[in-house]
Amino acid sequence: MGVQVGLLKFFTFITVGLVIIIGFVYGGIFLSLGLSNFAKVTNSSTGFIALACTLFGLMMATAAIGVIGNLKQNYKLLITYVVIIWTLFVSFWVIFGICLNKKNNLDEEVIDYCNSHVGSDFTNKLQAAYATNLATSFCSATCPCASNRNLFPSAEYASAVFRDTGTSNIMGCPTSLYRNNAPKDSTIEFLENLEKKYECSGLCTREKWFYFHDVNMGPPLYSCQESIMNYVSEKFMRIYGIVLTCAIITFFAPVPAIAMMCIKPRRQ
Repeated sequence: MGVQVGLLKFFTFITVGLVIIIGFVYGGIFLSLGLSNFAKVTNSSTGFIALACTLFGLMMATAAIGVIGNLKQNYKLLITYVVIIWTLFVSFWVIFGICLNKKNNLDEEVIDYCNSHVGSDFTNKLQAAYATNLATSFCSATCPCASNRNLFPSAEYASAVFRDTGTSNIMGCPTSLYRNNAPKDSTIEFLENLEKKYECSGLCTREKWFYFHDVNMGPPLYSCQESIMNYVSEKFMRIYGIVLTCAIITFFAPVPAIAMMCIKPRRQ
């Protein structure tokens, strides 16, 4: 019987270790989301960071209860540990549902905006950035482009200005937000990351230019509507995987502690 209790204590320590790992991973994911450009643009940084700190603190407190209860074979603490863990199991599924709903809402928002041109602050900021900060100045007389005109169809780019002394991207324009080491606008930075990562330009419709890539890449092939949806999906897919993994772990984590508590009456 002593061997059985020893093994169960060992496995309980393993599950407590997994709880600590979950705390670090979960806290790190939400903290990184809180510091990301996506969160800055959508004004959700504070919420993500607060959630990261709350989950990390809760997981560490739960682990501490599990360790003390296991070392001292204090069954009241072990019962508390089991209750918290299974409460977390339920909460992970709730978080999964919330994340899925948020992701679907964002997808619908981008699609609805592109269909109706009535969006939230997020999509309005993106569209305004293209309309006022980028398209109005790039490859114009005030900011000529250093590129081969033959790369661009003559009809669509008839008014574009190309010069050998021109710039290869928006950062070289005199009117650029990047001039004189000025702080980057978070919306522009978000669009820059989208363009560089997905090689797209324009929110709902394809823009004439790549603004942050080298203009010698030629015209963009597609807009960023689908790219934004993929970008959001990529972020949330990480959360989905972690939530499901954590749900599985927290469902089985209390089993050794419960088994150890069931053995005690037999020993007495």
